[in-house]
Amino acid sequence: MYSTEEQESILNRHIVGFEVAKQHIVPSLKALLEELTISIANEQSIEIEYRTRSEEKHRSRVIDPYGILYWCSKWYIIGFCHLRGEIRNFRVERIIKMTHTERVFVRPKDFSAKEFFLRSLMPDINNIPALFH
Repeated sequence: MYSTEEQESILNRHIVGFEVAKQHIVPSLKALLEELTISIANEQSIEIEYRTRSEEKHRSRVIDPYGILYWCSKWYIIGFCHLRGEIRNFRVERIIKMTHTERVFVRPKDFSAKEFFLRSLMPDINNIPALFH
């Protein structure tokens, strides 16, 4: 009620990227999740060392983190991957190292990490929001 337009903008940036259905933070991931949260809120690109399930060695990527999601006992970061040139899901536990960059981005308007994630798992589902009610 008494906030300025700038304060409301900051608050909305903190809220828009977070859609967690159930929260459980493994102690070893806590610091990384906190840093990811800061990057999402500040719309700041990050560089990660990431290992995929299919590759033995890890690869460096720059991503624009749009949101965090907890699904089936795993934390995921959803964002634009500059290496692949598209929005992707990344399992947080597979991030070996993360650093903030000087680069900022603008999250797509009305982007929902939850909807993107579920569509990537179940592309034929038409009514994604109904799954969470």
